[in-house]
This record gives sequence, C-alpha cells and structure tokens, in this order.
Amino acid sequence: MQLRKVADKSGPEPEDGQPWPLKHVEVIASYPTQAFSPKFVYGAIKEGWLRMDGDVLSFDTKPKVRYQVIRNPGRYCCYCNKPLGSFGEAEIHLLLEHKDEVGRKQPDPQNPAGHRVDNFYACERID
Repeated sequence: MQLRKVADKSGPEPEDGQPWPLKHVEVIASYPTQAFSPKFVYGAIKEGWLRMDGDVLSFDTKPKVRYQVIRNPGRYCCYCNKPLGSFGEAEIHLLLEHKDEVGRKQPDPQNPAGHRVDNFYACERID
C-alpha cells in the first residue's frame, strides 16, 4: 500500500520540531494482499486514520480502504499454517501432526524447523 499524508496548514504554524496537523491520508496504491507491521498498524491507529474492528482494518483515507486480517503476528506451522503458541508447542505439533512429512517434504526452505514467526498482519483487501 502506498500512502500520502496531507498536512493541514490552515492554522498557525506549529512550534519548532512539531509537525503540521494531519488533514487526511491519500491512498496512492492498494494491493489485493498486503502485510502490515504492528508498528505501522498501531501508529496509524494512534494518528486516528486506521481502526481495527475485530479482524478488519478500516483505513479512514481518501478513498476508504478495508483489509481482512487473514493471519495475525505469531508462530505458525509451515505445513498446515496452524497458529502455534510457543517453540515447545510448535515442536510437539510437528511430532504429532506431521511426523511422516518432517524430513521428507520441506514446505519452506527459509524455515527448516517446520514453523515460522510472522511479524506482520497478513491481509486481503475487501472490495
């Protein structure tokens, strides 16, 4: 997603080191799938132009855009994408659910342990 923040310069000039107030945010480009970092999401919520309603991110932008959260940040199995709590839980899950696949079939060469940690919200645009 490409955005442009537009400053509200109708009031008095801000003090030194302070930004102009935000007038609105324009969407330059949005994509069918998108990964948003928690820092981006929480920063936009704090600035007031993004709402998180359950598993939907609603951007108060021009034009308005909404994304469905498919996966939250966290640990996931590379074989079945099941959310996993801890490293230990991931190891037990692999032994119980994927013992025939582990070592033979490598679903994700980037994560040879068979589980991964996603540090982003995996989203799909809602049209």
